[in-house]
Amino acid sequence: MANVQAVYQLKCQQAYERDGFQEMTRALAQSSARFQWFADNLKVAIGAGSGKLDVSTNATAKLYAISFAMPSTATTTTWIQMFNTSSASVTLGTTVPNMTIELLSTDSLTTPILFPAGKSFGSGFSIAGTTTQTGSAAANASNTPVCTIHYA
Repeated sequence: MANVQAVYQLKCQQAYERDGFQEMTRALAQSSARFQWFADNLKVAIGAGSGKLDVSTNATAKLYAISFAMPSTATTTTWIQMFNTSSASVTLGTTVPNMTIELLSTDSLTTPILFPAGKSFGSGFSIAGTTTQTGSAAANASNTPVCTIHYA
């Protein structure tokens, strides 16, 4: 039942999100029901992208979709760093991210990214928002995106 609950949560959240989130939710719901690419254990985590996020797991994680909404107060670019490890073992600026995403301050729409077959993180999953691509300085509050992460 986890997929049903997660998709329902996303559908309820749609009304409050910017363009882009709706399309991502429809695609994720369709793939979870029709293609069964992932087991019935989809989880949704929402957090602010500054420093090390509370959206982390020490177990294997498979990322299916992620979306970012930059605040209207944003004035600089924020880099989202994703790590194949728990947040406790990440040292920003030293630990090399497995994936980075650039979010411009001018991004007024939700920026969704879909991984239909899933992006695997075998040792854990943690995420951080920083001021440079592999930097150690966390993004400040006015440049912190809201991240919605869908993983199993």
